[in-house]
Amino acid sequence: MLKRLRILLLLLPVLAMLPELPMDSDVDAAEKQRSGPQEAAGQGLENLRLLVTEKNLKAMGFESPSEATLAKLGDPMQVFRVPLDELRNYQPNSDPERLLVDADRIIYPVVVRDIRSLVIVEKTAKGWQPTNLGSPKLAKVLFDRRKEKSDFIVWVPALNLYFVANRVDNKLMLTPVLDDPNVELSAGRTLPADKVFSLIVPAAKSYNGLPN
Repeated sequence: MLKRLRILLLLLPVLAMLPELPMDSDVDAAEKQRSGPQEAAGQGLENLRLLVTEKNLKAMGFESPSEATLAKLGDPMQVFRVPLDELRNYQPNSDPERLLVDADRIIYPVVVRDIRSLVIVEKTAKGWQPTNLGSPKLAKVLFDRRKEKSDFIVWVPALNLYFVANRVDNKLMLTPVLDDPNVELSAGRTLPADKVFSLIVPAAKSYNGLPN
């Protein structure tokens, strides 16, 4: 007994120098914090598959519940938003790039042979999380307008406007995904961003805060 006690006393300084091992809950929390948009989108896709039923499959973009099990994620597009106040103050011939703010949002197409639906992930205080699933109509108009893998999305939340964006000779170009006669925008008609923002400034200034 005395011999064992002496051994333990000798080991105490060594044990004190060892790093503290994290608890399982700490490891799980750290893993979730490190998870990126791709992992979040994968979780969103799993959630989408579980949500599809016979009653809602059309609204979710599928022909059958079994078809949802075949769905895969396509190449995503990053989202930049245009704040309302900055848009209201935009002056023609100003740098349109200065209006773009990283929305910490990425949209993934959900594919079964063609675009069926989407998964939106957003960066939150807990890391990247899936926040929106479905929206087949939005998925189709966004990704049908895409020309290059490097294209991204410009979103004006207040006016509910979406554009597919790219740069040509370092000039920002925007392609509306839907017609909007109120601001003279035609789906698929690509215009310089300066022109687009100048067209929608009046709508931004008259915006009353109600959903469009």
